Amino acid sequence: MHDTDNDGTITLEEYRHVVEELLSKSGNIEMETASAIADAAMLEVASISVGPMTPDEVYEGITFEHFLKILNGLEIETRMHIRFLNMDTTTLCK
Repeated sequence: MHDTDNDGTITLEEYRHVVEELLSKSGNIEMETASAIADAAMLEVASISVGPMTPDEVYEGITFEHFLKILNGLEIETRMHIRFLNMDTTTLCK
C-alpha cells in the first residue's frame, strides 16, 4: 500500500512520507512532530516484529510477514479508540 518502490518492504522513509502527509493536512502538527511519530511507530513495529535490537542494528522496514505478526497479536476491540475533536454532540441527538 505504501511500498512506493515495490520491493516488499515499507521503509522508514516511505512510512514517514505517509505519516507526514496525513498529519500535516490537519495543520496542527509540524513536520518534525509527524516525523517523530513515524519514527516511534516504526520502533514499535520493530520491537514486535524482530524483538530486541542492538544499537548498531538497522530495522529495514515493515514486511507483509511483520504486518501479519502484528495483527495476530492484536485485539482490535480493546485497542480501537475513537476521538471526536471540536464536535457538537447535541446535534447528533435530534
